[in-house]
Formats: sequence, structure tokens, C-alpha cells
Amino acid sequence: MRYVMEVENKENALTTFDNIVFSHVTDLEGRPMDLKLSITAAMGNTEMRTAMGWYVGENDKDEKVKRPVIVWINGGGWRGVEKNNQLGELIWFARRGFAVACVYYRSSAEGHMPAQIEDCKTAVRFLRAHAEKYSLDPDRFIVMGRSAGGHLTLSLSLNDDRFVTDEWADYSSNVQVGINMFGAGDIWTMTKEHLEEEAAGKKLSNRWDTIWETHEGAALGGPREDLLDRALMYSPTRNITEQMAPLMTLHGDADPLVDLQFSIDLYDDLCRRGREDKTDLMIIPGAGHGSAEFFQEPVKEKILAFIEKWI
Repeated sequence: MRYVMEVENKENALTTFDNIVFSHVTDLEGRPMDLKLSITAAMGNTEMRTAMGWYVGENDKDEKVKRPVIVWINGGGWRGVEKNNQLGELIWFARRGFAVACVYYRSSAEGHMPAQIEDCKTAVRFLRAHAEKYSLDPDRFIVMGRSAGGHLTLSLSLNDDRFVTDEWADYSSNVQVGINMFGAGDIWTMTKEHLEEEAAGKKLSNRWDTIWETHEGAALGGPREDLLDRALMYSPTRNITEQMAPLMTLHGDADPLVDLQFSIDLYDDLCRRGREDKTDLMIIPGAGHGSAEFFQEPVKEKILAFIEKWI
């Protein structure tokens, strides 16, 4: 069959720049590591432009588009997940004008807290430092993550000056919006409950024999005697700041891993602090831990509406 088809260019082609090194760190054995991220945005077909060329659309008035940035942080119990693991679900946001940056941070086998928080903050600073190169808006940064990535999302949303390294130190780690998906924000309570189970000779969460086998125990590391003190330090829900970014939390009421009550307590605490207008909690009936409900179109529309309210 031969035919002619007229096509109107309504949306730019998506481009992914992958394996961009944003930080040089060491693992627990002192071995050097290069941390990497990817950036996906509607930049056009780079095969027809320079290697890092910019697509200028018909409505861009010959100016580079400064895109708001979603910094995506995967979960996986801080044990390490391929950075682009859920990029397919995030394309929806790239189609709506966002640049989506997927960040790899040190796993619990590669670094103990606060390494994971440091890495994600470094990624934000790197992206700001290279905003012109990647056509990003340095004043519109959204951090978004699930489970352990939700914990790191909450940690960055505090907009505090803790856990900041010297890399890209001339730039801010602050974000304008946080989207927390069922994040394990209160690791102090999780650690305390697991220590109590361990002392009683029980299986921890019916899964592990010792505190060091748990997700938070492996991520915290260090000596047992100050484990709870460090868990408190790295629990963002117990370190709320006045400058915290507007926050939306999503949680399923059938989550078997992170108790919904953690997110309810966080929401109630923020409301008591007078942040009702900057705080949303979406509870999804029947949703489990990261089940498909979280990436359905109506949910994404609600996330988009919350973001657009604040950027």
C-alpha cells in the first residue's frame, strides 16, 4: 500500500540523556564511585541537531524553553534500584512540559545514611548548575519519589542545610514542591519497633532475624548503641522546618510495608503547624505498596494540579 499522510507537529519528540555523572563519591570500602542521572524532556530529535542540541518549537519564540524539573527518586528499601526503573510512568510528565531527572543514589550496601540524602541533594545542585545546558528552570524544582525514595523526597523537601557536601556548593539544594509516595519518613519508629521485636526473639516484620537485615538497619549501619539517635536524625517527619516545601503525600490503605498511619500523622502534624494550604494527603482505597493505582491518569492529574499550584 502506498499513500500520503499529512501530519501536524503537535508535540516535540522526547529525548533522554542518560548516564550523566553528577557526583564523585566513595562506597563503604573506600572505592570511588561515579553517581549518574538521566534527563528526559521534549527536546526534539537530537539526531537532527547537535549532540546536546535544543529543539525550538513553533511556540517558543526563538528562545530556549526553561522547563520545570521533576527529580525522581526510586525506592527499593535504600538497597538500590536502577535509576530509570519507572521512567516509562514518568513520560506522562515529560509530555506536559517537565524535564524528568532520574537519580541514582548510593545503596545501603554502598553507603550508610546520610549518604543517600547527600547524593540526592547533590543531584539537585548539579542540575541547577547545569540548568542552561539542559534547558531547565532553576526556580522550579519538584522532588518526587516512592517508598525509600519517598523518605528521600521528604528529606529534600525540608529545605534545610543538613547533609550538604562540597560538590556544586555554589548552588542551592532547595526544592519548590515535594511529592511523597508512601514514603518511610519515620524511620525512628520503624527502628524502635524492630528493636523491640528483636529483643522479644521474634521475626522482625515477619521477615528478618536481626535489625541489620531490615531495610532501615542496613541503611543506617553503625553501632547499635546510638542507632535510635541516628534514626531520629534521618527521620524527616521528625525534623520539620519552617521553610519546608509544599508537600503532597499519596498512600494506599492496603499498604503492607509502610503503615498508612505514618502519612496520616505527617499530614496532621503539618496542619497543626498551620500548613493546611501547603499540604495534601491522597489516600487510595485498596492500593498496596506501589501498586498500579498510583500511576493512573486521574492520580497523575491530581499530582500535576498540586505542582502547578506552587510553581
